[in-house]
Amino acid sequence: MILSLELKNASLVATDISQEAMDVARRNAWQYGVENRITFLVGNLFDPVSGKFDMIVSNPPYISEEEFEYLPVDVRMYEPPSALIAGPDAWIFIGKLSIKALII
Repeated sequence: MILSLELKNASLVATDISQEAMDVARRNAWQYGVENRITFLVGNLFDPVSGKFDMIVSNPPYISEEEFEYLPVDVRMYEPPSALIAGPDAWIFIGKLSIKALII
């Protein structure tokens, strides 16, 4: 959301694997008056998009399954586990993201 407020001439594409997360993002965009400049797509990483982009910004899951157990309770309760846990290896999403970004 912050990018859409700062980059007033930009068109953005937002993706998330969670429909619920997209619904929240859409409501936030409407609240800030930037909903007309953001396309919201549900899907995993780059699956729902095509074309070239000037910039890719991401906040993928970055916690390993083992590390998740040691997070403070308020952190674990704030986000759904799928938004935090990247699997056994915390770097898996970042690796996938990097490879896909080079291909697009």
